[in-house]
Amino acid sequence: MNNVETSNQQPAKCDVSNLPTPAQEQGTRSDIHSAAPSRKRRKSLYDREMGQLQRVLEYWEATDRTFKEQRLTSCLADIAEAWTSLKGRRGSPCKRLRTRLLKLVHTLYIEQRLSYHRLQEVCGFTQSYLSQEFNRLDLPTRSCGEKTPNAGDPHRLYAVNHDALDDLKDPLVAYLLGFLWADGRVLSRDGRPPEGIRVVVNERDEEILELIKHVLGSDAPIHWNKTTLSNGRRYRGRSLSIYSHHLAKRLISLGFMEREGGRGNASLPSIPKGVEADFWRGVCDGDGHIKRDPRTIFPLSGWELGISGSKELVEQFRQFVEHELGFQPAVVRNGNSQYNHRVYVAGVRTPKLANLLYPKHVYKTALSRKYRLARALADAWEVAGRHGIVERQTTRALIYTNTKTCEPAVRAVLSAYLPKPTR
Repeated sequence: MNNVETSNQQPAKCDVSNLPTPAQEQGTRSDIHSAAPSRKRRKSLYDREMGQLQRVLEYWEATDRTFKEQRLTSCLADIAEAWTSLKGRRGSPCKRLRTRLLKLVHTLYIEQRLSYHRLQEVCGFTQSYLSQEFNRLDLPTRSCGEKTPNAGDPHRLYAVNHDALDDLKDPLVAYLLGFLWADGRVLSRDGRPPEGIRVVVNERDEEILELIKHVLGSDAPIHWNKTTLSNGRRYRGRSLSIYSHHLAKRLISLGFMEREGGRGNASLPSIPKGVEADFWRGVCDGDGHIKRDPRTIFPLSGWELGISGSKELVEQFRQFVEHELGFQPAVVRNGNSQYNHRVYVAGVRTPKLANLLYPKHVYKTALSRKYRLARALADAWEVAGRHGIVERQTTRALIYTNTKTCEPAVRAVLSAYLPKPTR
């Protein structure tokens, strides 16, 4: 057997001399309970704190808020302290003080041009919370174009001529109105008055946005715009937003609806005589097309010019063409849509309509790529006329005859828009 050494040491005894007696322990518990404030005491502290916050808010609400940066910093510090005190509190007094505090913050946000970012850094408000609460309290918020939709020059970021669309007899205004009717829309939010207008175009047509800025007297920036179409194709465009209540209400008073293109049951504006072609040129630049059927042989044949839109829009364009040129263009549905229609002129009459909508002197008030194509088509028609081309009416359509004598000259004018010959 293995020898196991045993120790003679005794285990340490527990020292109970320092432990509290039951009476002392009961007294300690009573001291703990007596240290917590009573309900009446808590109510008194709550009322005192709410009164102090109310006096702070009354002071800053009554103060002229055209103060300098030092006073603004002091005001924001008091707002941050008050917001910290109210955070997580319940009850009607807290709700009322919180609403007054948010209204004071909104006043500073508007009058002192404070950004959401600074209010978040100094006072602790998140940007999404401020935006949500301002909307809940029906307080106006700044847009990307200006400080407030009704703001005057001191609070406006970008200039704008609010009366730019009032004179419909101006050809430039009539053209712009037509383009807005095709590719523009009125900016508005739920239950609020319209704020302005917005135009989105293809990135290659940015020049038209510069023209709109010139007509409306605005220096608003042009932004990139990326959109995914229903077929999955990515669309890269350029967008321009100009904020003005007067411009938006002016468009609506003319029959423009608060969505893109004014489609639906909106009535078209009454365009004065003499500028109707300018209006329809704007519509054609926005929602129109000029194309050629590549299967045709003679370079002046196979062309088509038209616009698409609501049935009322295309009907008025058909009446305009009939009044000016004496023939009725075809009106058909645009695809399978029962609301979108298309009106077009094809064949021999296309150069005449191109010359009507795009005369030589409108090169500054037209989309350059469509203007160049329409002018080339109209010039080729004039060249063909000088070379003895003849229009002959058959039982089916109006056709060209004597085309061989003028084909080289016509092809020279339209060479940039014709398919290259294959070897």
